[in-house]
Amino acid sequence: MSNLSILVVSKTAQLLSELLRSIPNALQGFSGDVEVLCSWNGSAEEEQSVAIPAGIEFYFSQRTPYHFASNCNQLAQQACGDLLLFINDDLTLDPGSIHAAIETLELSNQCGIVGAKLINKAGKVGHAGILFDHTHKPFHRYLDSPVDHPLTERTERVPAATGAFLLTRARDYARCPMNETYINNGEDVELCLAYKTMLGLHTYICHRTTGKHPERSTRGKQNTDTGFGNDNSADLARMRKFRQQFLANLSREDIAQELDLANRESSWRDQKIATLAADLQREQIRNDEALSKDVLAHANSEQLISLQRTHSEQALDKARRDAELEISQSEQIAERARQRALAWKQTFRSNRNI
Repeated sequence: MSNLSILVVSKTAQLLSELLRSIPNALQGFSGDVEVLCSWNGSAEEEQSVAIPAGIEFYFSQRTPYHFASNCNQLAQQACGDLLLFINDDLTLDPGSIHAAIETLELSNQCGIVGAKLINKAGKVGHAGILFDHTHKPFHRYLDSPVDHPLTERTERVPAATGAFLLTRARDYARCPMNETYINNGEDVELCLAYKTMLGLHTYICHRTTGKHPERSTRGKQNTDTGFGNDNSADLARMRKFRQQFLANLSREDIAQELDLANRESSWRDQKIATLAADLQREQIRNDEALSKDVLAHANSEQLISLQRTHSEQALDKARRDAELEISQSEQIAERARQRALAWKQTFRSNRNI
C-alpha cells in the first residue's frame, strides 16, 4: 500500500485554502495515508488565515523565502510518503484526479512522472503535456483546445509536463531532484528530461487527472511571459541546452515517438487555423450583411427625412398661402366695411342737408 506526500509552495491563504478544499474529493479511490507539507513564504498574518479541512494531515513544514526548486527539494527530504505529488497552490483538483494519477504511475515501472490535463481561466485546455519547437523552446501542446477534444482524451507519454502537478516515486526523486540553479522557471521541464536521461523513466499525461489552473499565481509577479522564461533569460538558455543534450541520447524509438507527437500537434494546429479562418470568413460575411442593412437603413432613413422635409416645406408653404389668403380676404372685408361706412356717412350728411 503506497502512502502519499503532497508538497506545495505557497504564500497566499485563499489559494492554499481552495487547493486543500479540493484534495479530499481528488483522493477518492485512494486508501493510503496522506500528508500535505507546505513551504510557506507569505506573512505570519496570512498564514493564520489558511483554512485546513477536517481529516487532512497538514503541516507548515518550513517557512523560507521563495525559490521553487529548492523549496520542493527541501519538502521532498521531509516527506514520509513513498509517493510525492508536487502541486501548485493555484490549482483546484477535480474528483478522483489524484487517484487516477497514482493508477497511471503504478501501471508501469517505466513510468517515472505523471502530469495532469489542466484547464485555464477560459475553460479551455491550458496544459496537456509539453513539446519543444525547432529552437528547443518548450510550449504547451493543444493549448486552448476544447476540454473534451479527442486528442486530449488519452493517457500517453510526453517529453515533459508542468510542475503545477507532478506525481513521482520518492525513491526516484531522491536520485534525480530538481535543478536548483534555475531562478524563475524551467526546473520542472528539465526534471522530466533528466528522468529519461538519468533514470530511463518516462513522463506521462493522465487525461483523467484534471483541475482548474489559472497559471502563474504560485511563482508570483516576476513572471509575465508565456510560461517558460524570456527568450534571452538564463533559465531558458539552460533548459534549451539540456534539451539539445537530451536529443543526442534518444533512441530511434524515442525519436519516432516524439515525431508522432509533433505531427499530431502540427495537424491539430492546421485544423485550428482552418477553423479560425472559416470563423473569420463567416464573421466577415455577417459584418458585410449587417453593413449592407445599415447602409440601406441609412439610405431609407435619409429618403424618409427628405420626404418629411419636403412634406413639412409643402405644409409650411400651404399654411403661408392660407395665411396670406386669409389676410387678403380680411383686408378686402375691412376695405368693404370702410367703403360702406363712408357711403353711410355721405348718405347721412345728404339727409341732414335736406
